[in-house]
Amino acid sequence: MISGKTPTMDIETVDGTELHNERLVTWVRERKKSVSWMEQIVDPAIGPNYDVKKMEILVAVALDCVEEDKDVRPAMKHVVEMLQSNEIDVQ
Repeated sequence: MISGKTPTMDIETVDGTELHNERLVTWVRERKKSVSWMEQIVDPAIGPNYDVKKMEILVAVALDCVEEDKDVRPAMKHVVEMLQSNEIDVQ
């Protein structure tokens, strides 16, 4: 919904010589390491008029919900609280 990409996707290298399959979660986590990560992951179809802070919260909550360790994933009650609070740590 945020990126417009499928859960698994084909990724080309910058020079277009290599094609490999990558999980969307891994791709987003890698993008988050760069300064302009938000612009890299948000689907251009969304357009430029979105609340960046709210989108950061949505991405952070989504990534928490897909943690490999199921015991680390938040309960739905906590997910709702995070989305309603508009304030979480979006490292």
